[in-house]
Amino acid sequence: MQDCSTGQILFHSANAAAVINDAISNLTSGGKILIKAGTYTFTTATIGSSPNFAAIGTTTVANIELYGEGNATVLTEGSNLNAAAVIGVNGPSGWYIHDLQINGARSQQSASGATGWGLDGIWVSGNDETIEHCYVHDDKTFGIVVGGGSNEQILYNWVLNNNANGIQLNPPSEGSVIQGNIVNGASDVGISISGGTTPISSVLCYGNTVENVNLGVSPFGLNTGMDILAGDNGVATSITVSMNQVYGGKVGIDSAPFGGTNLGILISDNAVHSTTSNAIMGSATNGLSISGNLIDISSGYSVQVYSSDADVAISGNQIYGNIADFIDTNTAANVLISGNQLEGTGAYISGASVQFVDNTVTGAGVALNAGTSNSLVTGNYIYTNPSNYQLGLYVDGPLTTVSNNRIVSYSGIYIDSGATYLSVQGNDFRGCSQIFGGIQTQTGLIFLNNKGYNPRGKIVSPFVSSSDTILDSGSAATLVNATTMTVWESPKIITVITGNYTSAYTLVIQIDGTQVLSITNPAANSVYSFQLQPGETFYCQYHTSQTTFVVSGE
Repeated sequence: MQDCSTGQILFHSANAAAVINDAISNLTSGGKILIKAGTYTFTTATIGSSPNFAAIGTTTVANIELYGEGNATVLTEGSNLNAAAVIGVNGPSGWYIHDLQINGARSQQSASGATGWGLDGIWVSGNDETIEHCYVHDDKTFGIVVGGGSNEQILYNWVLNNNANGIQLNPPSEGSVIQGNIVNGASDVGISISGGTTPISSVLCYGNTVENVNLGVSPFGLNTGMDILAGDNGVATSITVSMNQVYGGKVGIDSAPFGGTNLGILISDNAVHSTTSNAIMGSATNGLSISGNLIDISSGYSVQVYSSDADVAISGNQIYGNIADFIDTNTAANVLISGNQLEGTGAYISGASVQFVDNTVTGAGVALNAGTSNSLVTGNYIYTNPSNYQLGLYVDGPLTTVSNNRIVSYSGIYIDSGATYLSVQGNDFRGCSQIFGGIQTQTGLIFLNNKGYNPRGKIVSPFVSSSDTILDSGSAATLVNATTMTVWESPKIITVITGNYTSAYTLVIQIDGTQVLSITNPAANSVYSFQLQPGETFYCQYHTSQTTFVVSGE
């Protein structure tokens, strides 16, 4: 082991960096260097090429263990050193750096730190390198930067108050781990997994804590807790961000590459609190899974993905917020939203082939907006206070199936003009002030076996048929006819198939005097079905002679 003597000797020497660098150069076959407790201030940077790379380190020597006596060993960047890093290893592999305190002394540096790798704490580029149990603080750009190889380990460091990113994993990198670190204070990103122009893959970011990414002095200013960033036509694949805690900032966890592509990204079992824009966000990501996260925010979107995303699964999350804090799919394709608990928030859905399945939503409704198609809403419990005029489910897209949901709201389902070929079956709307709203002239609507009103009215003019199909003659064939029927000993399904209507006339359907459907000038051959219990009276007004009534059931 090479012993760099005592802290006092190096502290009083003008050649502190030279002593350490000479020790590194002499260990051509690898070895250990202990820097004893003390404060070492570096005034020159000689490692690397112009501009100078680092105060201490190497571009040639591999397999070095460089360590100190914990926070008692302090390596400080001297006034106007403006080096790229305090410790820099550019190329060699197998370095193990641990138990050191690195002080970037950012207030004493005159360079901006906005370009290149300038003004970092530790900068390492190689294979099989570990940075562990270091306290890295007050750097003008990044705290810890690792990349350029495979099997990099950034473990249990404390990274405090750096002007840009706290921890940066650079490409190319494969099989790397960022675990157990605490990043407190950054201006850009707390922990960044960056794809750059070359690939980065199989990275685990696990059990870290990031807070206060809002110093406001970064040249980039993203204010993001964690990001996965395949920029400049790079690719980031098989990245797992799990069991982390993120507090504050604009965005909590962001899979949003600039110019590149993210593939197979898992964001799971994290806790995100008090972000101001998005808790978790995805963009240009194929195969994005957001699962098991706890999100507790008071503004912005809880989860937001974009049209550039595809094959997205948002599942098993617990999300707390206010009514404006929606899950927003932003026309992403093939999105599954399942098994989430949304309290005080809802979902704002657009895109093709979106499935909203088995979620519990309280406090706000669910909207399937224009641009939504081939979608499925099933098995959900959706509650909004029926007295506050909120909608349970809003639909404005074609080819959607709404089935087996329990919805309590002012209006159970609001159907806008774009909701053509909509199937609403087997839902329970009991407790809604009204079942349907907004129905205009959509085509291909099917309402079947839905529960909504369960009063008991008088039995009026029961009519019985041996056939399931009853054709109402409409008597004088006027547009102001009424058909009344009451189910008798067993539940029945009454289906209305519309005939040809004249503009401005409205089809009205009531169950025991309560309006459940009102459609102005419905298209011909639209289908509406309702389930009646024994003793309930069905009433249909304003129908044509071509209107067909089908009664089925036991």
